[in-house]
Amino acid sequence: SSDLLMNIANQYNESFFPQELASGVITGSNINVAANSSAKSVSFNTKQTLTLTPAFTNKDHSMMMMGRFELTSGNSNAQSTSGYGLPSTGGVITSPAAGGIITGLSSDYGQWRSMYYTFSTHYAYKERYIADFTIRADGTTKFGPSHRWGYFPSVSLKWIISDEPWMQKLKPTLSMLAIRPSWGRVGNQPSDNYLYTSTYAAAGVYIDRSSMAPQRLRLSDLKWQLVTSYNVGVDLGFFDGRLNLTLEGY
Repeated sequence: SSDLLMNIANQYNESFFPQELASGVITGSNINVAANSSAKSVSFNTKQTLTLTPAFTNKDHSMMMMGRFELTSGNSNAQSTSGYGLPSTGGVITSPAAGGIITGLSSDYGQWRSMYYTFSTHYAYKERYIADFTIRADGTTKFGPSHRWGYFPSVSLKWIISDEPWMQKLKPTLSMLAIRPSWGRVGNQPSDNYLYTSTYAAAGVYIDRSSMAPQRLRLSDLKWQLVTSYNVGVDLGFFDGRLNLTLEGY
C-alpha cells in the first residue's frame, strides 16, 4: 500500500489603529499604529508498506512479513512588522513600513525531515509456538550527522501450553495457559529541530549599535534516548473462556 499526504498552511494578518480612535493621553506611540504578519508552511508525508504472506505446503507453519518506509519533510517561514506614526488620514496608508517609526521586526525559518524503515516478522508453528521480531531504524534532523540514526529492535515469544497434547485432559477446566516473554528497545527524541547548531538573537542596543548574543549553544553530541524494556506475561482461561486472567511483569 502507498499513502501520500501534503499539508499547506498560509496565514496573513494586517491591523491598523488610526489616530481618530486613540483615547486618553495621545502620544506618538498610539497614533496610526499598524502591524503586519505572515506565516507559511508546507509539509509532505509519504508511507510505503509491503506485506508478504508465504504459503507453506506444511500447514504447521505460518508466517507474515511486513516492510515499511515513511518520509516526512517540511519547511516554514514567518515574518512580522509593527510601527506607529504612519502619515495616514482616513486609513489610506496602513503598512507599518510606509514612512512610520518601526517598533518591531522579526522573521523565522524552519526546516525538518525525518524518515524510518521498519521490518517485522510473525512466525507460528502449530499455532502454539509463536515468535515476533521487529527492527526499526529512525533518522531525524533533530540530531547532528554523527548521531542522526537510531536502531530499535524487539522480540516477543508466546507458548500456548494449553494446546499441547498432554494438556488436553485439563481443557474443560483450564481452557487457556500461555506464557509471553518479550524484550524491546525504543528511542525518544527532542521536540526542537537542529539542536546541534548554535543560534543567536538580538540583545539590545549598545552605544547606538545593535548587538547579538547566543540564544542556544549547540549540542553536537546529543543522541537518542534509549529505553529498554522487558516483559513476561501469563494468560489464563478457565471453564471454556468464561473466566480469564492476565498477569504482566515488566
